[in-house]
Parts: sequence; structure tokens; C-alpha cells
Amino acid sequence: MADQQSSQSEQPLAEFTEFNWEQSKGYPKVLYSATKALEALGANDSSHTKSYKEVYEKAKELFPQLITHPTAVAENSFYGYLTKAVNDEESLINCEGRKQGYYLISTNLVNLSKVETPKEEVVKEERKRKEKESHLYPIALTWLRTQRYRCEDTSALRGHGKWGNPDITGLLITETVGVPDIEIGTIEVKVSLENWEQWIFEAVAHRRFSNRVYFAFAHPEEAAPKIPIEMRYYAELYHIGILVFLVSQEKFFQLCNGTLQEPIVALDATVFELYSAPFMTVQAHAKKKFLEKSLELHGYKEACTWGQPLEEQD
Repeated sequence: MADQQSSQSEQPLAEFTEFNWEQSKGYPKVLYSATKALEALGANDSSHTKSYKEVYEKAKELFPQLITHPTAVAENSFYGYLTKAVNDEESLINCEGRKQGYYLISTNLVNLSKVETPKEEVVKEERKRKEKESHLYPIALTWLRTQRYRCEDTSALRGHGKWGNPDITGLLITETVGVPDIEIGTIEVKVSLENWEQWIFEAVAHRRFSNRVYFAFAHPEEAAPKIPIEMRYYAELYHIGILVFLVSQEKFFQLCNGTLQEPIVALDATVFELYSAPFMTVQAHAKKKFLEKSLELHGYKEACTWGQPLEEQD
């Protein structure tokens, strides 16, 4: 029995050796040992969370090298790396708040941006994708209206060429000392993070005529920390904003699977403005072309009555 217990206790150490303890830096060591610690503690969902202290003590128990090896990880470094793991979209470690505890998230909620669709399904999926996206239009409209825009669903318009018809368009009408001004705000809506590096350029394309541009997508609220940090760089480089519609895991998968029966409205989701869209000046002729050709507006008075403000929506 003693030999069996000894063998079982040595197994994680052998596994850790295969992990290249000698060559790995601090973060991979903490990521690996903390993941194994959470597995051993049975923290496999948000109802079985473990405190930082429990994770750290179990990690030391499983892998004494953490504190005895020449390249040991200090406890404050362990905590810092554990925090990094929560925000790493490749990691299974999750935490919904500093006092909420740590657990392992479902692999279905990790790497949502790396889902690939078989080529033979692309055409069929395109139609389905637009149908799914339409379930998010009501909440996108409501959010933009709260920003004082008059808004409409413009996803069906085809008057401005490829990638020139935003899903949601809003007009912010102002007048200063008798001089009228029309600010255009647009939202490009996607169902999820899937292929976001490609689809975000649909939103970027609207920059030629829109003063404020947003790229928006649904995401399970439980996996909010797993949104790729790379989005920040795209937002900064191309001067666009990022909106996240945080929904329950159940609604998210219904949306992605095409089984959602009702559109997602304000009561179903939290709108998280991940990055604000800066106001950008656009060329007058580009704005004029969009207003006249896509929205069929031919004067300031028409623009003032186009769309619906927040208080008039159904």
C-alpha cells in the first residue's frame, strides 16, 4: 500500500518533468500547476470555486518544485501569473471576480475565436449567420439609442457596395448657432468571436463614412475574461469601438446553434463597451453619399425624422 501511495504521489512530479520544468519560465509553470491543482480540487465549474490560497497550497502539494527548485516561483509571482491565466483566452482557468474563487471553465467556452467552418458549409452558413445575427439587432438598437441616436436596422440595405451597409445605423442630429450637423454612428454585429480577425474589417470599412464605428458580438458572461486582448490593438489602430453583448451560457449556445426562439433584448444581456469608439471626422462627400444613396435622405429635415429615438421604440 505504501509503495502504491508513493507511486501515486510521484506521478504528478514525473508529469511535471515531462512538462519541461527546467526550460519553462514562470507563467507556464504556474498555468500548468494551477490547472492541475484545480482538477485535483474538483473545481470544474462555477459552483465549485476554490480560493487563491487553496489553489496555491494544492499546487505546492502536487509540485514541490514550485518552492524548492532553483527556479522556484515566489508566492506573489504565483498570484500574478494566476491572474494572467484568468485573462488568457488559451487558459481553462477562470475567475468571475477577486472574491469569487477560481475554477476550470468548459473547453466549449475557450478559444471561441478559433472555430472553423468546413468549406462546403460556407454558403449555407452565410444565410444562417445573418439569421442568427438578427437576434442581436434589438439590443444593438437599444444601446445606440441610449447614446441619443435615431436608429434603424440597415442590414438589408445594398446601396453602398460590399461592406458598406452597417447592420445598425444611427444619426445624431445637432444644431449649433443655426448650423445643422449630422453625426453617423454604426454597429456591425456578429454572433460570436468566431473569425473576428476577418469580420472586424467589415466594421473598419464603415470608417469611410461613419463618425463612430462599433464592432459588436455576443459572448457568454461566464467567459468574459477570455476576450482576446488583441482586440484592443485592432480598436486602437483602426479607431473603432468594441461592444460585447454578455449573455447566459444557455442563450449563447442557443444563438450559435440557431435554436434561439426570441431575439435578445435588454433584459437578456449586459452591454459591455469594451472599447469606446472615438469620434472621427470623415470626408463630406463620403457622408453625403451614404446618407443619400444608402439611407435615401436628401435634406436635413428628412434626417431629423429618420429612424427612431429611444422614447419611440416599441
